[in-house]
Amino acid sequence: MRTHLIHAVVAGVLAAIAAIIYLQVYSAALAVDFSSVANPMGAAFSTLIGVLLAGLGRHFWGRWVKRGTEVSFNAIFTVLTFASIAPVFGMTLPLTVEAPELFIGMVVPTHLFPQLFWHVSSPLFEPAQA
Repeated sequence: MRTHLIHAVVAGVLAAIAAIIYLQVYSAALAVDFSSVANPMGAAFSTLIGVLLAGLGRHFWGRWVKRGTEVSFNAIFTVLTFASIAPVFGMTLPLTVEAPELFIGMVVPTHLFPQLFWHVSSPLFEPAQA
């Protein structure tokens, strides 16, 4: 369990940093302010919590499923990642928010960062192959 949680913390911190940078760059480049709806600290916190849950899920999935654990976990993680994007398209933003059509372009990529950094950091936590 310890390895999966450390993996989750590493991936979560990297994903949170990427989310904060992306939100700042996106907001500055397009001169939009969605901080009342999606702020950088909220994105970082939810990213970190999401990846920690994935780490716990990976640990318990590995105990329950003995063969094909990585492949099946990655498939489930992918489906859940895309499922987390769906509610964004149905969100109703406050009337005070300017350019609400740009909100989706800001938020959707941040939903993909946890899985991206989970996979990028996976080789650091896999047992060495002979």
